[in-house]
Amino acid sequence: MKLLHSLVTIRNFTKIRNHVDKYVITKHYYQLMPLSLATYATPGAMPQAKF
Repeated sequence: MKLLHSLVTIRNFTKIRNHVDKYVITKHYYQLMPLSLATYATPGAMPQAKF
């Protein structure tokens, strides 16, 4: 029973991990950008925040 629980836990973690890997964490940790945008955008094309 313990082995089955471990396998289910690992499978669920892997599913969540695969979903998270599709996003890139931007400058602020709470903002997620789709990986496709991060891949195709050039650094000069992204707006920069001025403080």
